[in-house]
Amino acid sequence: MLEGPNNLKFSLDESVSVSAAISPTTPGTASAPLTADNIGPEYNLAKDETLKVSNYPKSEIDAIADSDFSGGSSREVSSVSQSDVDELRASLTDELEDEAREKITNVLTVDEVYIEGTTLSAETDSNVSNKVGDEAGNIELSLELEVSVLIVRRSDLDSLASRLLENETPQGFLFRKEQVDKVFKLESQSGGTYKIAIDFEANLLPDLDIDEIKNKISGKYPEVASDYLQTVPGFKKAEIRINPRFPGKFGTLPKVKSNISIEISASK
Repeated sequence: MLEGPNNLKFSLDESVSVSAAISPTTPGTASAPLTADNIGPEYNLAKDETLKVSNYPKSEIDAIADSDFSGGSSREVSSVSQSDVDELRASLTDELEDEAREKITNVLTVDEVYIEGTTLSAETDSNVSNKVGDEAGNIELSLELEVSVLIVRRSDLDSLASRLLENETPQGFLFRKEQVDKVFKLESQSGGTYKIAIDFEANLLPDLDIDEIKNKISGKYPEVASDYLQTVPGFKKAEIRINPRFPGKFGTLPKVKSNISIEISASK
């Protein structure tokens, strides 16, 4: 073992014998090839650089480079790992599934409802630009998926909500299917069979006599009509629109109640 500056280690490529010294000024010499114990440009020693030989003191024996050392170089390289491929595949799969869901929901009819969380996908084709272990700064993946989602009929959901909630509606309130919020939770899926929990929440509206309200507000100024509506059970707020709207004393609601339209909705 030979040691150069900064504790750089070298090994003899072959055994060598050194002849005895003829005199103190004429030491014995021998030439031998060396190989660095590691890789890097720091091992490229200059000619005449002195190296320590094993545990011998330099006063007894040393080694001198008879030419410049060369061939040592090192660099950091990036290689493709399995985790790189897996992360890229997962990211691209999510992206393609999102794109497929958007396309599907954009073509649904008014009677179709997409159930969140029911997306299933299967790879139909894929190609990775580099194999695991290849030296590469980046990798590319092309991926094709077959995507399926669960779609149900809105009318079926409305019928189910009506069967469950209509008989539970308190007296004095009205049940309307368009006032029912639906929350879906996928509990399990096997093949083409889904088990889904559905929460129905009905925003009940008071059972009001619309004709009576029209009679009370017809021909009234909007401020007066609004004051009356404050007395209606369950009332929260009102938005009154008059079209066309006339100025001053002519700006009343229509005097003919058939020209008045009242829409009632649950407060959000």
